[in-house]
Amino acid sequence: MTKPYIDAKKIPRHQREQLAAPLLTIVRTAFEDPKTQKEFEEWKTKKAQKGGTKK
Repeated sequence: MTKPYIDAKKIPRHQREQLAAPLLTIVRTAFEDPKTQKEFEEWKTKKAQKGGTKK
């Protein structure tokens, strides 16, 4: 069984932007939340301690 494949380059830019707008709004709102920012900083610190990326 093959997985469905969507070539985003074939979707007009304005339609891609319309499809992405609600998700971007939700993500932006979530990352503006101080609680989410704190959790993200803690995650980055833990990852850096494990030798992942630097802070």
